[in-house]
Amino acid sequence: MTSPLGSITGPQFEILQILWQSSESMTVAEIWQQVCEHREVSRTTTLNLVDRLEKRKWLKRARLDGVYRYQAAISETETREMLASEFVGKFFDGSPADFVLSFLGSQRVSKKDLGRMRQALEEKTTGRRKSRKSNRKG
Repeated sequence: MTSPLGSITGPQFEILQILWQSSESMTVAEIWQQVCEHREVSRTTTLNLVDRLEKRKWLKRARLDGVYRYQAAISETETREMLASEFVGKFFDGSPADFVLSFLGSQRVSKKDLGRMRQALEEKTTGRRKSRKSNRKG
C-alpha cells in the first residue's frame, strides 16, 4: 500500500473521522451531510477537501452504480501515529519525551489517562502488550 502524501488540515481530519466511523464507503454528499451536522460548510468545499485527500492517497475511491464512493486508505490509529510523529519531529526536535513533558506541564491529566500512559510506556519498554480492559476514551 502507498503511504499518504503530506500532512492534513483539521477539516480534512474531520472527513477522515467521518469515514472511520462509517461501516461503509460514502459519497461526497453523504460526507457533506455529516460535516453539516457539526458546522456550516458548502458542498463544494467538502468536494474539494475530499478530492485533495484522494489525490494524496489519504482516501480510496471506487465507482459503484455510477457514483464515486470514498473510504479512508489507512486506519485511524496509523493516521494518528503518523501525525503525532510529524508533530513531534517538527516542533520538538523529534523528542517524544520533550513533547510529553511539555504536554503534562500544560494540561490537567486524569488518573485514568496517566494509567494509560504508564501502561503504554511499560509496553514500549518491555515489548509486551497487556490486555486492555477499558475503552480508550475517557
